[in-house]
Amino acid sequence: MAEQGLFFGDRAWFSDTRTPARRMAVTSHPDEGVIVVSFWQGDACTSTFRLPLADGARLISAVAGGMAAGLPAGVEPPSPPPGPSGWRQWIRAARARLARRKPPPLRVVR
Repeated sequence: MAEQGLFFGDRAWFSDTRTPARRMAVTSHPDEGVIVVSFWQGDACTSTFRLPLADGARLISAVAGGMAAGLPAGVEPPSPPPGPSGWRQWIRAARARLARRKPPPLRVVR
């Protein structure tokens, strides 16, 4: 089962549906103008991908399109919070929830 993204500092973790030893991390580096996606096997980083911030909207669009295509017919995705202040409030609440989570345990893969 895939985990939700877990934020620790500036890193969000995601587990592979096949095994929790396979993970993906996403970090933001606005000073360099990139988002870094890294792929992990256990506690070892096996590769990274540097996505320019300018391509972020295209990535989000592709993910949202894939998610929408996977919804059962007649099911509407939830609407986003209204207006910019709604988004800020939602982000603050999400960060507070994520800050209370514990990091996933690291597993040694041999």
